[in-house]
Amino acid sequence: MQQVQMAFRLSVCAYLLKRINFVTLVKSLELVMLGESLFPADVLMEIGKEHGVEIQVEKEVIAYSPPSSHSGRGLSTRETQILKCLIQGDSNKVIARRLQIGEATVKVHIKAILRKIRVQNRTQAAIWAVSHLEAAPPVEMSGFVNGGGAIAAAL
Repeated sequence: MQQVQMAFRLSVCAYLLKRINFVTLVKSLELVMLGESLFPADVLMEIGKEHGVEIQVEKEVIAYSPPSSHSGRGLSTRETQILKCLIQGDSNKVIARRLQIGEATVKVHIKAILRKIRVQNRTQAAIWAVSHLEAAPPVEMSGFVNGGGAIAAAL
């Protein structure tokens, strides 16, 4: 509880517990990027008890809707490949090697992707891609070992 109270004092936008599942994590990050604040209901209820305020949670709902066929907003095949590389945490240099294109070309594609899906940076693009692109095998390059990076976002 001390950590959560400190988070409130520091104006943290969200406090997520390690036990949440992947879909909940992605949706939570999307909400935070939209300017919402998130704290677990049980944590808020405990803080309310400590301050003499009763907080009631009627029902917790986790909503997940599968991506629609038009969720790519006009992304090209190459842009989709690059997004899949971003999900894996690949740098521009690694993406260029995987797809056998120039690093400058990767940068141009990433800028176009950011504009099309209306996000500000590559981390947000990767988060968007996780929930909007259909599951597909990772992009591979012959002779290159896929390390399977992770997405991390500082809030």
